[in-house]
Amino acid sequence: MDLTGLLNVYSYPGSPVIVVYTRARHRRHDHAVRENDRVEWRAPRRDSLGALAFDSTREALREWVAARGLTPGG
Repeated sequence: MDLTGLLNVYSYPGSPVIVVYTRARHRRHDHAVRENDRVEWRAPRRDSLGALAFDSTREALREWVAARGLTPGG
């Protein structure tokens, strides 16, 4: 995995600290791990972030999308 930087660190009361890194995307190496049943790339949509399970995931994706000049949704 080629890490390219630190996106942010997220902390919520009663939850573990979440550290989110960015990495280079290598389509041929993207695969599911034990905790996930699949991995897929999807273009961000205005309404797509609200359905995610964790606040840290939503916030990280909003920041990542906004850093690319797009309007994050959800």
